[in-house]
Amino acid sequence: LGASAILHASSVHESEEASQYWGPTMVTDDTMSHLGAFAAEKTPGQVGSVPFDARIVGVWEGNTSKALGGYRQRIEFHNDCIHANVTVMGQTMEARFRMNCSVEPCQLDIEVLPKGTSCPPPAIPYIFKFQNGSLHLCGPADNRMHRATNFDGPGLCIMDKIEKNEKMA
Repeated sequence: LGASAILHASSVHESEEASQYWGPTMVTDDTMSHLGAFAAEKTPGQVGSVPFDARIVGVWEGNTSKALGGYRQRIEFHNDCIHANVTVMGQTMEARFRMNCSVEPCQLDIEVLPKGTSCPPPAIPYIFKFQNGSLHLCGPADNRMHRATNFDGPGLCIMDKIEKNEKMA
């Protein structure tokens, strides 16, 4: 996730591409829980108006590249398909996420919600895919917060699904 971006959010500049996903409220047709969204389906198999890949739900763990610090990170994507917990460098933080699978590669934006602040940092823009049972998550390689366009470089983190109660490696 780029721990420096998360842990020192005040130094990160907002990305217009990522911030366009986050409006003033998270209670919209496009961001309701996946069960509610499927009940109010506009298009079969889609959450609201944006295709969603529910395989992301669960706990994923992987190492960032050496260029980004080489630390272990864990992301638990909750089954409401909105909230997540992100653990990096021993700190667990709440987050919101939003995905768009109507584009190739699929996009995922994660907005970390630091405790004690009313102004969260901008969402971190990622691309993702599932390959051989792993989640390939590729984010910005620097503090410019530009969404990656392919699955290589220092922003790539290959994550494996683990059991929720499993201790972080």
